[in-house]
Amino acid sequence: MKHTRLFQIPFGELKSQTGVYFLEKYTINYASSIAVIKQNMESKSLINPSINLDLLALVNPKPLLNPKLQSLDFAENNFYRISEFYNTCTVFKGNEATKERFREEASKHTVIFLVTHAEISKNSSLNPYIALARTTCDEGLFETSDIFTLNLCADLVVLLGCKTGVGKITGDGVIGLSRAFTWAGASSLIISLLDAPEEQSLQQIYEFNENWLRKGESKIQALRKVNVVFCVSKVYKHCFTEQTRIKVFHVKIYTRLLYKNIKYVV
Repeated sequence: MKHTRLFQIPFGELKSQTGVYFLEKYTINYASSIAVIKQNMESKSLINPSINLDLLALVNPKPLLNPKLQSLDFAENNFYRISEFYNTCTVFKGNEATKERFREEASKHTVIFLVTHAEISKNSSLNPYIALARTTCDEGLFETSDIFTLNLCADLVVLLGCKTGVGKITGDGVIGLSRAFTWAGASSLIISLLDAPEEQSLQQIYEFNENWLRKGESKIQALRKVNVVFCVSKVYKHCFTEQTRIKVFHVKIYTRLLYKNIKYVV
């Protein structure tokens, strides 16, 4: 199998001969390239989020340069449920979620959520970018070249958008948003391999925070349990309406957690 295909496989979705998903038995960590592993082994150790659990979130930036991109109103209206997990939080929504705000605040926080669209098309003439609010001064495209200039102390960065984990595949791995944030100092990232439906993605992140911050599980175990519930049993309890209800989704596993200091490379 060509190595390009390996970067596109959600390994947790593979099944054993008995029909059991790998995700049900194993915890899988990922790295975007061998070079990133070497750099990470020489960098600072993982931050303990219990010391200073400080959230920065940019949610549903608008207006966007591309008017065809869907407004993430559901995420904006319900993100307060996520922020309740954190002792301190700084949240910018709508026209406040700009490049300038993000550049000023990114290095001050240990957890970063970017709830917006991303562009990583191989056919695009632009570098991969995260779509932030357009202003009179700039177009709101936070490109990989901008990310590389950041000096992050983040224990976790969550890119809550479609296909944020894909990119140009080279002999040294994936070149895209995930590598840029890793080199900028993020200790771990949650990214998407496929399209990320807005309502479902927010629910997954809610369950992840519940497992990680309230039940005391590690990030990788917290995410693994979420993926098992969503993608193996295909049933989850919806927490963002007045009446709790059960929904059924027939979806593929699409979330990955990238670690700087990893034990296993897939």
